[in-house]
Amino acid sequence: MVRRAITVVVVVAGDATFGLVRTGGQLPSSGFVSVSVVALVLLVRSCVPRAAMCAAVFVALQPPHLGVLAVVVCAWSAGRRPRGRWSIVAAVVACALLWVVFLMPALWPAAPERAALALAGFAVVVILPLLAGRYIAQRRQLATASAQVEEQLRRERSLMVRQARLRERSRIARDMHDGLGHRLSLISVLTGALQVEVGLTARAKATVQSLHKTSLAAVVDLAAMIGALTPEAAAHEEQGTHAVEALPQLVEGSRVTGSQVDFRRTGPPRELPAAVSRAAYRVVQEGLTNAHKHATGAAITVVVSYEPDALLVEVRNAVPGCEVRAPSPGTRLGLIGLNERVRLAGGILRAEPTSEGGFRVAAILPYDPEDTHDHEY
Repeated sequence: MVRRAITVVVVVAGDATFGLVRTGGQLPSSGFVSVSVVALVLLVRSCVPRAAMCAAVFVALQPPHLGVLAVVVCAWSAGRRPRGRWSIVAAVVACALLWVVFLMPALWPAAPERAALALAGFAVVVILPLLAGRYIAQRRQLATASAQVEEQLRRERSLMVRQARLRERSRIARDMHDGLGHRLSLISVLTGALQVEVGLTARAKATVQSLHKTSLAAVVDLAAMIGALTPEAAAHEEQGTHAVEALPQLVEGSRVTGSQVDFRRTGPPRELPAAVSRAAYRVVQEGLTNAHKHATGAAITVVVSYEPDALLVEVRNAVPGCEVRAPSPGTRLGLIGLNERVRLAGGILRAEPTSEGGFRVAAILPYDPEDTHDHEY
């Protein structure tokens, strides 16, 4: 507000001074009217910049020809509003027509050189400030967009660093659990067996008992450290409930919704590693979720097959028999996360439409994921 008020005062004072100089210090009454109109135009130029520019040109062309500075300021303001390209072109054309209509008839027959100077003055007073204002506005927009892109890149880099740290913490936790945890458990078992060994002196038994308690405490501390390294995983990983043994309950819960879900289990069951068992449960869970979401009412088939060298898990849904409402567009984040879980378990995931028009989610999970854990599929 202060800057606008200062601009209005300076421009009005400049135009009034210019008028006094031209009239020899005797400004006519029409000059006071022109100065008042110029002040009003400058006040509303931010709301209607194109119309204000045309009004300023009209005032400047009227005797005693005040408002040249107002035309420059209004043209600058019109250029600072980059939106409405055709409205700017229309305003420039209107100003040019006003310039020609008011000045050319009096100048062209008598003084062609003055008419040329008048056209050059139009370019200097209207076109040049308009282009300068538009250039500055585009530079400002470009700087703003660059700052936004830089901020977005900074956030993305921060997220990437955070994800890399979490992956490294998870890797350290797995290494500690697989290596150090196994050895500490073995020490605990051996020292527990030594406590009942006959022939040991009292001092040796006390030492073995102390070593056994220390190893048990080390196992507990290791579990706490692993939980601290992987808080997200520890918070969401449920033991025992998300395993192959819980698949019948999961299928039964899907049948409660009214869907026809057929569950088949082939081959002799065998003991599975925890990662493989949880991955198989997640495959069935995600397959049922996708079927209920995208093929409501369709028949679903869940197959768990214990093959000689791997576990095959498949969820297949048919085409819905009746018209259903269009589901909300999926993000496929569930399948992306599922693919990562299956990959970490050493398996391969396939999610694809079937030839009958349904959809199929299947995974092959090896019984011994250690042999394929580091391979990419």
